[in-house]
Amino acid sequence: MNLPEATYIGNDAFSYCKALETVTLPKATDIGESAFYGCNALASVNLPEATYIDYGAFSGCEALETVDLPKATYIGGGAFSDTGGQPLTVTLGAAAPALGTGIFSNVSVSKNVTVRVPIGAAGYDASWQSSFTGGNSYVSVTLENY
Repeated sequence: MNLPEATYIGNDAFSYCKALETVTLPKATDIGESAFYGCNALASVNLPEATYIDYGAFSGCEALETVDLPKATYIGGGAFSDTGGQPLTVTLGAAAPALGTGIFSNVSVSKNVTVRVPIGAAGYDASWQSSFTGGNSYVSVTLENY
């Protein structure tokens, strides 16, 4: 799915869209609560301008492999809850975004998450990583520079 002019994706906008595999929203800045909830075929998300990702935006997206959020300033709680054990790569920007609680709640199998950040990025310390995993011992985070 490519919606080149959309700037806002509302709450539950694409919930349970079982056939959705890729999302490219080049101008979207705000992603609503549970916008892609239960899109279990969704593998790739590109949101180059998104700054605000609401609660549970990608919850239940079990096939999710890559999420590009280089301008994110906030990622809501449960954003990646119930996403199973599929490895995930999340590309973020030069400053660590604020985080809601339980980003990976209800992930109860081993999940490897690679967080890609620009060289010289700030705020991605151990405390931020702990908040990102929400203390979920099944989730391991590796920082990678690009």
